Amino acid sequence: MSTQEIKIGLWVDRDHSSVLGTTLTLSVFHANILTSFLSFLITTIIADSLFVAVVVCLYLTRPLSSSRLDLVDQVYVSMRNSRSPLLPPLEFLKALFEPRNKRRPRTLATLVFIPSVILFILKIGGFIIPPLIISSSQDAIGLLKSARCGFTVSDAATELLETIASRSYATERYATSESDFSLERIFPVDTLPFEIDRNATCPFDEKLCLLDNKSAIAFDTGLLDSHIHLGINAPVDERVQYRWRSTCMPLNVTGKVRVLSNTTYRDIYISSDEPILEVDLGPRVAFGLNYTFFYKRNLLDTQGYDVRTVSSIGGLGDDYPLQWRPRKELSRSDGDTTLVFIGTNSILYDEPVEDPVFQATNRLESGEYASDFVFRIIGCVDQHQYCNPVNKSCTALNSTLGDTYTPFTYSGISAQFATRWRLNEYTRNHYMDEGVRSLGKNALIANSIVPEHTYSSPGLQKDQWQRETQRWFETGLAKFQYKAMQFPNVPAPKTYEPEFAMDNKLAYNASMLKEINGYLVSQCGQQRVRLGSRGQNISVLGLFILSGVAFLSLASKILLCWWADRKPPSDEKKERWQQDHIWQLREAARHVPESTRFLGQGNYAQ
Repeated sequence: MSTQEIKIGLWVDRDHSSVLGTTLTLSVFHANILTSFLSFLITTIIADSLFVAVVVCLYLTRPLSSSRLDLVDQVYVSMRNSRSPLLPPLEFLKALFEPRNKRRPRTLATLVFIPSVILFILKIGGFIIPPLIISSSQDAIGLLKSARCGFTVSDAATELLETIASRSYATERYATSESDFSLERIFPVDTLPFEIDRNATCPFDEKLCLLDNKSAIAFDTGLLDSHIHLGINAPVDERVQYRWRSTCMPLNVTGKVRVLSNTTYRDIYISSDEPILEVDLGPRVAFGLNYTFFYKRNLLDTQGYDVRTVSSIGGLGDDYPLQWRPRKELSRSDGDTTLVFIGTNSILYDEPVEDPVFQATNRLESGEYASDFVFRIIGCVDQHQYCNPVNKSCTALNSTLGDTYTPFTYSGISAQFATRWRLNEYTRNHYMDEGVRSLGKNALIANSIVPEHTYSSPGLQKDQWQRETQRWFETGLAKFQYKAMQFPNVPAPKTYEPEFAMDNKLAYNASMLKEINGYLVSQCGQQRVRLGSRGQNISVLGLFILSGVAFLSLASKILLCWWADRKPPSDEKKERWQQDHIWQLREAARHVPESTRFLGQGNYAQ
């Protein structure tokens, strides 16, 4: 997959409004520096400035005392000559509980000291507040830095790499508990939600369904949000909802298999012991073949499972050069059909297998069990739906070439319309066929439990075929997530602009194409991912509020001190403020020795 570098700087998290969502993303190093600065700002600027401002206000609002030696007056003098919040000194605590200071003096002294204690708590809590506006969580969301924006041209090598990565992710994230995770969390949501219906209706003609008509399995994502689930950062009116439904059923191919034996095939003699099987579920038109699958069980190079696929996009028509044209009983105009061929070859099982696809009840002399069938085929139909969350309109469930745009054309070409197109581009690459084709037998969970260089399986579950189809669906979901995340940085040089011709029911002119491309380009720097250890987010609103509080507290301190220090003509409270300054007290102590009590050299309780 492509490299993932985080975008450093300002951006708007569309989970919130523009005010609440404005976010600053920094590297971990620079975020730590900012955290230290904010802690300094709180403990040194805000707490100390608020303390001095509170002391000035207390001085200028307190009633004048007739005594200069009472407990309350000592508290005022102590705070007057401090520049930072402080806890009550030990002498004060002793004096507080002296009998002469009970009731009113004790209450007043305590009340006066309360603001100082609160600000002291704020000061020591200065290291707690910054994390409230700086997120260091591994799950924090950021944006990818865009370097090479666009789409990927699918070729065999690219498809294989994408499918391997998607399969690994599906195996770990979709199939295991969170405690077992080893892969880094990168997507906005770890897994896309989906529901399973194990009693779905067979998607094909009932005669082709191997099991009961109500024994198909269906996987349905419900409506996925382009912003929440796929990480395309956008306000509500630019979002698109998408749904993927896939229904699978083992097929009954009785009467659809031609057996070739005791004959020559392509200059090779075919004996009755090693016949060739041609499965006819529709011709491979592109290759000029009148069958769907060709299978010879006992060839030396086909030991182990043999897995192959064919697929057909619904709605293309008979005159289109299809790779495979399904029989009428399999053809769906409202969905894309995939057939997965599973040949059992020489696989043996330690225990009998009751699963209808992998069934093995023939006990051999060795005590192992051989497959009851030479092969089985699972058929799946993929359907897609698009909804507009603004006007609540939706398309019908249909194929990748069906109607995908009707709910989004009411306002002409828009960012929402472009998002719809982008998702439609991805759906062509994550249906069932894509999750199996390039992996071959490695697409089977059943194959993963067969020891290397042996073909003996410990056994399979009764619902093994359902487990297999579920993993294919999960692989498709993981590939969908990767495709969306890959948009800002697609692997070079396989990139191209949107292939608008695939929207065969909507005519585009040059102006429309330019407008759509413009909206797509604007999405290049708007792909949401988990930051992990690559960065940290800072709330700009929180940073603004904290800076504002620091500025106001410092300004109020300076203004109040300036006003209180002015020579008052007749204000006795302001005069008391000036007289209680430490230098004034020292000057008084030189002339009146008894004044040393104010400097802490006497007994507070006297």
